[in-house]
Amino acid sequence: MERKFEWRDSNGQEYLYAQGQSRYDLGYAIGQGLHRQISAARKMYQAAMPGSLDPSIRELISRNAAAYQREIPPEDMEEIRGMLAGYIAASGEGMGLDELALQSFGIDLMNQAEARGLADSINGCTNFACVNADGTTAHGQNYDSEPKLAVAGAFVHQRVAGEPEAFLYRPGGSLGMAVGKNEAGVCMTVSIVKTRCPAPIMTPRSVLVRRALRQERSIQSLRAMVDSQGRSPFSYNLVVSDAATVSGAQAIPAEQRICQVKRALVQSNQFDYVDWIPHLRKPSYSKKRQLYSERLLDTLLSRYGSVSNQDLLQILADEPVICRKKIQDGLGTTVLFFTRESFGRGNPSDQPAGRIPF
Repeated sequence: MERKFEWRDSNGQEYLYAQGQSRYDLGYAIGQGLHRQISAARKMYQAAMPGSLDPSIRELISRNAAAYQREIPPEDMEEIRGMLAGYIAASGEGMGLDELALQSFGIDLMNQAEARGLADSINGCTNFACVNADGTTAHGQNYDSEPKLAVAGAFVHQRVAGEPEAFLYRPGGSLGMAVGKNEAGVCMTVSIVKTRCPAPIMTPRSVLVRRALRQERSIQSLRAMVDSQGRSPFSYNLVVSDAATVSGAQAIPAEQRICQVKRALVQSNQFDYVDWIPHLRKPSYSKKRQLYSERLLDTLLSRYGSVSNQDLLQILADEPVICRKKIQDGLGTTVLFFTRESFGRGNPSDQPAGRIPF
């Protein structure tokens, strides 16, 4: 499999296709194709480092960055090394390996700061999934965040020898975000939960995402999203589906709780477990949208017995509670949407959805 990359279009939605025989080759192709996104992410990280940053956050980053990098397995570091070489070749700009590796665990570091009350990001994602009466599954989400971050990310269809093809969202030089699907039909979405639970230094989430997208069943993917000690890199909710099953997980760093979904599941930035409520930094955060979302999905299932991909896209386009075009109530704007069949940047109410290429 020769190394190559090219930008492709699906119904007006752009994505990068990249392939390589080895993880290094794949990284090189992605580093070339995403050099502008990597550069944008680099500038954002650089802007976060000057003296205006809280000294406590600077100390946390300085103390923990090298430790996180040591937790990246050798095969994943090979991909990062390839990305670095591809980025330098395409951009003509120099960059250190440590600086690029930071983009694969920067979100882990930020959550360390947030759990300690030193920072606060804008997130408000909502995940929907159901098992239809005919045994098929529907699954998708809106990913809400600070809109200025969107320039640093892209959807990537990637192929490398020895692994399933994957289609996922990659912010800058990160190995990947928990928004993706593989050729076996395993699809993953995520919503971050704001808690007071700092995670230990451990395998970064981007590495776990790639591990999860090598699996063939939803439940296997969820089990791959913790380290060997059963820990999670921060607090979040995950929904994973395959062609016939839906699995959900809620996690704090010390524990992951998994459920098998029989009918429907909606998860936003809340926990369902009463004993975890004291962990929440903002117990009412996104609660209104959680309840509203559950009613929307339940109405469709009760009326028709099933939810199609088009039905789900219409739910994701519901304004202003689900599809958000401006920051309000501490929630970000909708920067991307993703289902088992479709994807897109921005708001689903404004543009047609692209088709996942497998």
